[in-house]
Amino acid sequence: MITGISTKAEVLDHFTSYIEKQYSYHDEDEYLVAQLLIAKAEELISDDVDYWANESVKKLHNLARDILSNGNQ
Repeated sequence: MITGISTKAEVLDHFTSYIEKQYSYHDEDEYLVAQLLIAKAEELISDDVDYWANESVKKLHNLARDILSNGNQ
C-alpha cells in the first residue's frame, strides 16, 4: 500500500517490485506469467489509481491473477 497521493507509475512500480519478489524467473514461462500479471494490473490501476494506491499489492496481484485465470474482463 502506498499512502498519500500516488501516480499510476508509482503504483505500477510498487506492484512490479512485488511481482519480481514473488516470481523467480527460472524459465520463460514464469517470466511471461509475471509480465501478463503486470499488464493486467496496469489496466486495473488505470481504471482507478486512487483506489489501488490505497490497497495492498497482494490484493491487486490476486485480482489480476483471478481475472487472467478465469478469462474475465
